[in-house]
Amino acid sequence: MREPAVEWLHSTYCIRLGFWRRKKVILHDLCLRVAQGMTLGLIGPNGAGKTTVIMLGAGLLKPDLGRVQVAGRDAVDVASKRGIGCLTERPYFYPRLTLLEWMHMLVGLSGIGRTEGRRAVEKQLDLLGLRDQGPLQMGTLSKGQLQRAGLAQALVHRPSLLFLDEPMSGLDPCWRSRLLEIMLELKRAGRTIVFSSHILSDVETICDEVVLMDQGKLRWTGDMSAIEKTFRMFDIRMEATRQEFLSELRGKGVLVIHKCRNTYHLRVQGPLLDKILALAATRKIRLESLNPVYADFDELLTRFGRENAGNSGWRV
Repeated sequence: MREPAVEWLHSTYCIRLGFWRRKKVILHDLCLRVAQGMTLGLIGPNGAGKTTVIMLGAGLLKPDLGRVQVAGRDAVDVASKRGIGCLTERPYFYPRLTLLEWMHMLVGLSGIGRTEGRRAVEKQLDLLGLRDQGPLQMGTLSKGQLQRAGLAQALVHRPSLLFLDEPMSGLDPCWRSRLLEIMLELKRAGRTIVFSSHILSDVETICDEVVLMDQGKLRWTGDMSAIEKTFRMFDIRMEATRQEFLSELRGKGVLVIHKCRNTYHLRVQGPLLDKILALAATRKIRLESLNPVYADFDELLTRFGRENAGNSGWRV
């Protein structure tokens, strides 16, 4: 078993609200390990707690209860942060600094020497298509250029552990595809990556494991395909001379949208599709049409998470 690169050990994080500073729990008792060299995707509806997980892992926040460890050290220790690269959801850029000035400042804070740092900055700006923007003040850059600049600073000191919060945000289709390639290259190089995204196809392409968050709790961990297999809906129109077949489809996951004489219009969840096909094979029903229904992403994740609320726990 590979050693953990980062682990959240019964981590709880709270904020204080209002005049009386009442406590609100943002993250509830998170237990999660990410092995070295693994790529983990955080998914879930808005406000699920994904950003808080990343901020705790990067040592930018400290849990109220429990611990967060990076390679066996407390995540907030300076020694832990030397090997971490982080792109937050809303990074701050100094608008009056040029991109080169900003990058060199961050390289210096990372403890890299001037000559080596200059080469590292040039390499990352080339990688992310920002060489021509180097002399420009950051306040003049576009949203997509700033996002790529944030990625450049996360990579410039060659970290072994990367935290990326919505890294595709603001990127055009060309650069989103290019960033996927860069992340796959980093994965092949053995880097550990933890990132959040609402783009299902990106998560499925890159990740070894997926964590589903909802309402500040870990709802499920596993392979991305399990979510779609379980909760993808199918729209079915069929004809049946007898109603007995409905008894074989009773239970959760069947919705009768319309019935007219012997013709039925159903919507069923993925696991029941095999039953429908078996009925058609034995000629108990005659299928007229069968089409997948693609639900809204947030709706899909929320429904899946609440159905699996009891399945959270350790996964490596």
